[in-house]
Amino acid sequence: TQKMFDELRISRKSVGEPEDGFLGSWFTHVFKIGRKKCVLFMNDQTLYTVLLYGLKKKDFENLNRRFVSRLTANLMLDGFPPEVVASAGMACHPVAWGKTNNRSVLGSMNDLIFVCKVMAERRDLELEVELLELNQGLNKTPMSSLKEVYAVDRMKVVLEGREPA
Repeated sequence: TQKMFDELRISRKSVGEPEDGFLGSWFTHVFKIGRKKCVLFMNDQTLYTVLLYGLKKKDFENLNRRFVSRLTANLMLDGFPPEVVASAGMACHPVAWGKTNNRSVLGSMNDLIFVCKVMAERRDLELEVELLELNQGLNKTPMSSLKEVYAVDRMKVVLEGREPA
């Protein structure tokens, strides 16, 4: 959390507890793959993740927009109907930053960051398609804390109200 606040140039004292927004809260973690900065976003209800890779200082100024853009691209690739993707993108505004308060989600994030680093070693992440496929793989990584096992399946239940096939 502190790394994220540093990148966003906001004071930890100026933010409160996370608020329930779109699907509850989204947690973030800043880390590196090689020499590239990454941010992993994870939804606390679904454990659905959004990975931003290769960020530079200026990218953090538009992080909200980049997150929504990547989220909608991920949802499209995961086969969500366009109207669901559009409403999900619109529901993400405005973004409010808060302190992390869920140890279970943090543990899940750390697990997926490890998986991400291992998967990234096998791919050329400079290609946009490779990054989307990596993110899709993260959302299809088994998560023991989910009834549906995969984050993408839990997201389908929440967004579309239907059980996974």
